[in-house]
Amino acid sequence: MAEWWDEFFLDQRNNQLIHREIAEAADEEWMLFSEEECLEGISKGILQLKDDRNMLFKPSQVFNNQMTIYMPNSFFEEINLREGNAKKGNRRLFQDNEAGVTFGLDWMDHEMNSEQVEDFLRMISLQAAQLRPEMKIVNEVAIESNEQILACYEGLFLVEPTPYYQVVFLTSWHGKALLGSYQYKLEDAPLWYPLSYALLRSIRW
Repeated sequence: MAEWWDEFFLDQRNNQLIHREIAEAADEEWMLFSEEECLEGISKGILQLKDDRNMLFKPSQVFNNQMTIYMPNSFFEEINLREGNAKKGNRRLFQDNEAGVTFGLDWMDHEMNSEQVEDFLRMISLQAAQLRPEMKIVNEVAIESNEQILACYEGLFLVEPTPYYQVVFLTSWHGKALLGSYQYKLEDAPLWYPLSYALLRSIRW
């Protein structure tokens, strides 16, 4: 399945075709798990993978313990990101270097209410597409995360030798913009596409 995704997206450079095929793929149950199955695994602290391996999850408190996020035990925080600069204290970066997965958060100084979220994210996505022409925006969606609305867009990076996928989200939290993203290899999308959304939905605000 991973090889199919890799070959398909390398061959298809048209954004409209990519978006249509992703929607069709969802109907064909290409994902290893549903979001609901991932959420259940996160709540139990363990998700049994298809190869009989187990993925364990842990909670972490961020931003002065005001927020609880859940992530696999294999994730470690890049502490250096928060040293030496007060502004960087509002940024958190977690990585699984072996799997090539990254989760980042940026609690910005930009004041924003919930009605401004979608317009601000649209501006961010357009700027990102201009700066990174290899990125194709393939989907936009809004999800609920424990009564917090997250506006999201999905970006496909058609780069060699390893294409990758990114789920970017934005919300208004304590009156300011909170921007975050999951990034993973395209070949790992059957696992990380549903899991990344489940992890976002599991955040305790």
